[in-house]
Amino acid sequence: MQKDIIISEEYKNLKAEVAKLKAELAALVLEHDELKYVVCKNIETKYLLELGTFIFKVYEAECEYLRLKRKSELIQANINREEAIDLKRIENILDEELIEYKKKMDAHIAKMNKALERGEKEFMTDDEEKEFKALYYKIVKALHPDLNPKLSANKKILFERAVSAYKNGDIKALKIIEQLIEKNENLKEEDSINILKNTKENLLKALRDVKSSIKNIKESYPYNLREFTDNPTNMEKRKNQLIDTLLQYKTMTKKLNKRIEELLR
Repeated sequence: MQKDIIISEEYKNLKAEVAKLKAELAALVLEHDELKYVVCKNIETKYLLELGTFIFKVYEAECEYLRLKRKSELIQANINREEAIDLKRIENILDEELIEYKKKMDAHIAKMNKALERGEKEFMTDDEEKEFKALYYKIVKALHPDLNPKLSANKKILFERAVSAYKNGDIKALKIIEQLIEKNENLKEEDSINILKNTKENLLKALRDVKSSIKNIKESYPYNLREFTDNPTNMEKRKNQLIDTLLQYKTMTKKLNKRIEELLR
């Protein structure tokens, strides 16, 4: 009899620990996804809308400078070897060698398009944002794989759709998903002590992973742009740095054009 009471207490304590860990993990997942899909996107959008044009112009100027620099080297090599200067061949070589810079500029344009699109969206009111977060928190508790190891394939797909809806700020989709899980979210199997222990270990691991991911987000791009987006003075300094860099490239490009003209005479 005494043994049964001890087991019952252990079971009760484990059940309480697991419930607490689940709540903590759900809150951290919400924080993680808020950082990744909302905060970081807002930071990047603000930064690109303010400075994106200048950044692109610097990329473009850098690419032009490098192209001309390499062109002058190839022409000089022809001259040194006393070969005919084949400008068409040289341009083809340059196209191949600078393909990565072209990709870099295309990627930036794609980011700018997304920033412009996001900037045009209507922002939620405070009440809508609270409702949005509460819905997502509820769905995370019911459908997140780390919190629900026995989740069916269909429910895993449903969770993926919830994450997608959260990324896109689609509150209507979250409401539909909430309705789909509402009837079943409290139907749970009775857990044995061994299962509870295993669940506890899995939850602790998931907590460590999410905390590590949150730390990485806060130390990486675009979260680290907050030093500019949160400080107008820093933003203005960065803008001036980009303008100075652009002017330097233009000066160097002008000299290279003159150098190439001299080589081709």
